[in-house]
This record gives sequence, structure tokens and C-alpha cells, in this order.
Amino acid sequence: MLALVALGAGLALAGYFLFEPLDRSGWMPAVFRAVAWAVLALLLINPGCAIGPATTPLVLLDGSLSMAAAGGRWDEAVAQARAAGEVRLFGDPARTLDSLPAAGHSRLGPALAAAAATGRPVTIVTDGELEDFGSLQSDLVGLSRIRVLPRVVGPAIAVRSLEGPDRVSVADTVELVVGLAFRAMDGAPPVRVTARLGGRELASTLSPVTGGSAPTILRVLAADLGVGEHLVEVGVLDSVDTEVRDNTRLHSIRVATSPGVVLITAEPDWESRFLLTTLQDVTSTPVAGYALIAPGQWRRMTDLQPLTGAQVIRAWRDADVAVVLGSPPGLDGPGPRGLWRWPSSGSDPVVADWYLTAAGASPIAAALAGLPADSFPPAQALVRGAIDASQGWVAMTARASRRGAEQPALIGWEVAGRREATTLVRGLWRWSFRGGVAEQAYRAVVASTMDWLLGSPRAEPRLVRLVRPVVPAGTAVGFQWQASGTPVATAITLTAPDGGERIDTLRFGGNGMASLFLPVGTYRFAMVGSGDGRLTVEPWSPEWFPREVRLVDSDPSVSLSGTSRGIREQRWLFGLAVAALCAEWLVRRRRGLR
Repeated sequence: MLALVALGAGLALAGYFLFEPLDRSGWMPAVFRAVAWAVLALLLINPGCAIGPATTPLVLLDGSLSMAAAGGRWDEAVAQARAAGEVRLFGDPARTLDSLPAAGHSRLGPALAAAAATGRPVTIVTDGELEDFGSLQSDLVGLSRIRVLPRVVGPAIAVRSLEGPDRVSVADTVELVVGLAFRAMDGAPPVRVTARLGGRELASTLSPVTGGSAPTILRVLAADLGVGEHLVEVGVLDSVDTEVRDNTRLHSIRVATSPGVVLITAEPDWESRFLLTTLQDVTSTPVAGYALIAPGQWRRMTDLQPLTGAQVIRAWRDADVAVVLGSPPGLDGPGPRGLWRWPSSGSDPVVADWYLTAAGASPIAAALAGLPADSFPPAQALVRGAIDASQGWVAMTARASRRGAEQPALIGWEVAGRREATTLVRGLWRWSFRGGVAEQAYRAVVASTMDWLLGSPRAEPRLVRLVRPVVPAGTAVGFQWQASGTPVATAITLTAPDGGERIDTLRFGGNGMASLFLPVGTYRFAMVGSGDGRLTVEPWSPEWFPREVRLVDSDPSVSLSGTSRGIREQRWLFGLAVAALCAEWLVRRRRGLR
């Protein structure tokens, strides 16, 4: 580099004193030209300058809840991190972490990539229980100094998962599927699993201790819960491990006077029986069936319990979707927001072998794509003129004995936010009875039609919808913008368990989602244009139960002794060259030189 400076300056001075003989006062422009040419020589060759590593390492400290679990070594980890350099917490990239472990996830990848981009030495301090270990870039891990402080754990029991319906009718039985996890408990006696509501035990059972996880089923009568919204507590009676926050989970459930989907038939036959069974299989919403077996005599189709006509009409009006076969009496008025009609076989049907084929574009076209519907068992009858098919979409058409003109067989439409579908053929149950591909096609048609009907907008749609009523500790509470148009910031008022109020703002991203992190507790919330509701942040977190330690102590595989940077990255040198040339020009002009 010094040689380049000397060369540039020497050429400049030689040009002055060999070709432009000057007196002693000519040294000033010669010096300015020498400086300019020396800088230009450096910029032209662009040699590299060694730059040493940053003096302060960047320390990534695990900020997930597992660091503060029973047996965790949080205080020791904090002391090591502070002694090693500048500390930044990692865990859940969606939240801003404070000085305490609060993340419900152990994700190192995003924080490690951001730290590596700074070019500073990176140190990782963690308990080694990483959630995204398999997706970490091995080269970035190899360049980092790793210090693992595994927590001290012994035998442990935890509730790993809890599944159950969100909505049931008061006559249903609630089935809760509980997943348990055990660690170092071989040979231990069975554990007791209970479901409670407000301290009152609803159901209990014994679950054997296995080496992995064991599914356990609890059955609770919805009538024992009562009509309304409830927060059921499911847990194990555990006196083995010291971490009790993973022994209990919460499940929000709404008990309604009516199921979400009701099937009402005035003609109890094979069609209604197969349709009810399929609806129960393919729909997560509770399904109930009611059959009119004689004038004024209603029976529940599952257990043949007698019902009054008023009970059936109330179920019809309160349901989200109703499936009506025939012409049951008393079903008038606005009814549900989704309706699927199967006209009566006594409405002057045309009896023949009606073979069905998929029609054009429709909301359920994907259910029949690629299936040979015309080779399935034919329908037995078709009702003509029951409704004008031109006002909506046609999903299936039928032809008698595969000849003649096509007739609409399954149609649907939407008017003023209300969706309706009509099946104009009878005998589709034979698809399900045959089994195989035909049965799967029958299930697909029923499932797709119900998905479309359940997607009907409500009479008063909310601008914002709560995604999940119960979330684990350290996890964001999600809100979904569901109104038309661009999402706008929405104020939300939260009432804490102690009665204190908090006003926050939901800011939605491009996907229409907004998140909010809250401490453990049950909150009431209210939003303008979206009503009010309840949300719960439960004490449970997947971070409490010990996981496999995936990292070990290690030092960087490559030493970051220094890097190089080109001279051209020093922008001030360009300014110096320009300034020197300008100064030379000014001096020469003042002395009458060209």
C-alpha cells in the first residue's frame, strides 16, 4: 500500500518538475497533485485492509420457559451470558422478550442467523432443549461457541395433549382425548386422570404408565356442564415430579341447546340413516338426527328417545346448518344460515336408473375430480321441477340409463348471506353401501357440501375473530380479521382476573392476523364491531416437560481472527482526491497557469 502511495506521488511530482519547470512556489500545486494521484492509485488497485473481529461477542441466551422450569439453571445461565458479552434473548421470534424467560417456544434459528450477519463472535447459552434443532444451519452452529446448562430432571408426568369438541348440544356426551407423557417411570402404578369444572369432578379414569405417551379418554355428560361456555380442567394427580405446571390443561367448550348440524326427516329410510352416519363422521360440529315416525311422533335417530315437535323446531332454528329430507311440518320462518334440502320422494319423482356425473365449476367440484361417478350405483329416482337450477351452481347431473338429456342432481345457491343446497335424486346411500371408491365419493360429496354450508356468513359478522380461546403460556393469542377490505388497527379492552383493565391495539399483518402476548389468566375482552368474549392463557406449556438435549459444549470450528475490507469502501478517500485536484486547479489559476 505504501508503494502505491509513493508511486502515485512520484509520478505527480515528476510531471511538474520535468515538464513544467517551476520555482520554489510551485511546490504547493505539486503537493496537491501528488496527494490526488496517490489516492487515485489506491482506489484503482483497491488493496484489502485487515479488520480485526469485534471486541464484544454477541451472546444468545435461551429465553424459553424451560430455562425457568423445575431443575432449570436460569440464574447460572444469566451469569455466564453476562460475563461472555452482550446478551440477547432468543426463543420465540414473534415476541419481544424481556429480562426473564417467557417464550413458549425454543427456536434458535432466526436469532442465530441474525447474529451471524453482524460478523461478531457468537456464544450460545442454553439448556439444549431446542425445538428447531433439525433445521439449524450446521455452518452457523459450527462458528458459534456453545455452552449447555441442562436442567436437573428425574421422573416426570405431563399432559401432552388434550382434544375435544368446541361445541356440543346439551344432550351429547363430551369425549375428551388426553395424551399423557412419562419419563423414567417404568413399573410405576397407573395414574388417575380427572376432568373438573370449578373444583367439581366430572369424570375420572386410571391410565397405565407406559414408556412413551398413552391416550386416555374421558367422557362427560354435557348436561352435567349446563348450557353456556365452560372451561374444563383436565389433569393428572401427580406426586412424582417437581414440575406441576404441566399436569393440567384447560379446554373451552360451549354447550348449546341445539347441535350445530341437525338432520330432520319426515321419511325415515336408508337415505336418512346413511346420511346421518356420514355427517357424524365427516363433520367436527355436533350432529343430531330427528325422525318423524308417525304424525306428531318424533324420535331421536341415535337412541329413539321421544321428542316433542317444539324441541325439533327449536333445534332447527338454533342450528348452524339443517339437513331436511322430505317435508317435515312446522319448519317455517328464517331457520338456520345453511340449509340442505332433499325433496320428498313423493313429489312426483321419475323412477329410473339415474347415473350421475360431475358437472362444471362449483364449490364441491374438487370432491368429484377424477372419480368415475357414472360407474357408481345409480340413483333410484329424480325429482323434476322442484327448483330452478339456473339461479345457482350445479355440482352433479343425472341421465336416465345413461341416455337422454342431463338433469340437475345437486345444486346450490347463495342469497343475502344464506346458503342453500338441494339434492334432487334419491338413492345416493347406495354409493356408501357399496363401499370402496363409491363410498369415499359419497363421503367427499357430503363433506364438501357441508363445508360450503358451514362457511355461510352470519347475519351480523364480526370484524375480528378470536382464533383459539385457550393458548399455552408464552404463546401469542391470535386474532383473525374477517371483514371485507383492508384490515385496520383495532382497539381491544382486556379485563384481567383481578379486575384491572388494559387497553391495547391489534395491528394486522398482510395475512390478516394479529397477535397479543398476555400473562397467564382468564380475560374478558371487548372490541368495537366485534362484541366481547373470553380468552384464557393457561399455565401449561410444552416447555415444562423435559425434552432431549440436542446440543453439547463446543468452541468455534473456525477462529474469526479478522476479515479484510477494500480501500474503496472508505468513501472519504474519494472526497480527498476530488478536493486535492480542485485545490491544485485553484492554485494554478491564481498563478496564471493552465
